[in-house]
Amino acid sequence: MKKLMLVLAAVMFVSYPQSFAFSDSYISQPASDPMVADPNGKITLNEVELSMIDHKALVYLVRGTVQILKKDATVWAKLSIGDIISEGDQIKTGKDSLVELYYDKFHLNHARIDAGTFASFDSIEPTSINMMEGNLFNMLGGIPKGSAYEISTPKAVASVRGTRFSLGYDPANQTEKTSVLNGTVQVLPYVDAEKRISAEKYSVVNAEEALDVNHDPLHSDKADQSKPHKMESTEKEALEKSMEDAKTNLIVATGGTEEYGKSLQAWARVMDDDEKISMIKASLQEHGKAHMKTQDIPFVKKEEIEASQPAQKQATDVVVSSAVVDSDPDTKLQDSLVGAIETTAGDSDE
Repeated sequence: MKKLMLVLAAVMFVSYPQSFAFSDSYISQPASDPMVADPNGKITLNEVELSMIDHKALVYLVRGTVQILKKDATVWAKLSIGDIISEGDQIKTGKDSLVELYYDKFHLNHARIDAGTFASFDSIEPTSINMMEGNLFNMLGGIPKGSAYEISTPKAVASVRGTRFSLGYDPANQTEKTSVLNGTVQVLPYVDAEKRISAEKYSVVNAEEALDVNHDPLHSDKADQSKPHKMESTEKEALEKSMEDAKTNLIVATGGTEEYGKSLQAWARVMDDDEKISMIKASLQEHGKAHMKTQDIPFVKKEEIEASQPAQKQATDVVVSSAVVDSDPDTKLQDSLVGAIETTAGDSDE
């Protein structure tokens, strides 16, 4: 696995230049890496490792007007680079504005909140976001098995285990759209006015597909029956550009490709430590019981993903989709890095 890690990191070094000419300001990474002891004194996690379960996100880029309403505050405040987003915080972006954040200091999981978005972070690690309006770009490459990442809108809940996707909601037309670049997203529309979801009702959105949700549980006779469809080339290109930009910004924020590569190598070492991985997974699962809508909803099985994909796509996409469902950081380094280094299925080894 370590050999594979070095190869992937080397590819990533070549793919991204060491310096960039941007006018944006970026936060610098702390040089210290203190060890933090588990309360029981059995395991120690350093500051970076704890970031996988500290229930916080850090802002590394802000453009335009972005505001935050802290959980216990009554007045909106300006959101700045270096600010911490915690559970219960709400974010609002203005016109021609955006904010980018990462969830962990391994820089495996990060997101862009686009212009005109209003969202609240109900839970972080595992992550549950309630988006009332706007668009979220999500780049997830290191979510341990048993954890999840979900986004709710007034129409449905989108749940993933690791992928690159965007989700938008238009309150004027009451429509939701999920677009997936790689991996798999499970979309669960609400089944009643109480906004409950069911393990029996969901749609599977695979790589390079999109799904529009207009389902209205109060008028089931008018419920939208749309199914996932292949993304238009222009839509795919726009989505790829937004995510490439966010990825480039993240690499700049971490100090360049060399420092970014070191963070991925550090995650590889954690995955080789059974005790640390078990501790991280247990913490995420326990926190999810009280905060996640999809905690008790089984994620779509590999066989269902394969059955839902056109035959000609299985050869290229199914490897990535399988990684999303079956990846386990204890044993599969490559799978957990699918989003982090944008490995393509064609370059992957089973």
